Amino acid sequence: MKVACMVFVILLAIFLSIRDIPEMKRQKSYKEMAVYVIILFLGVMLTILKANGADLPNPADVVVAVNSPFVAMLKGVLE
Repeated sequence: MKVACMVFVILLAIFLSIRDIPEMKRQKSYKEMAVYVIILFLGVMLTILKANGADLPNPADVVVAVNSPFVAMLKGVLE
């Protein structure tokens, strides 16, 4: 199942690249194309890692870590 997921994600990324990159080249949107390729690559890598069972960080954990000192301070003030 893991291999099938990885193959599907890679084929989907190739399909999206074939569909979108030629238009970006025609319009000479090289910066947009670079950002597109980087984001697509990161998405493919994260999906493959997740399919293989890697423990990826949750963005909500960052929000909790940043806000926890403020929450503790407010609890101290309100008690």
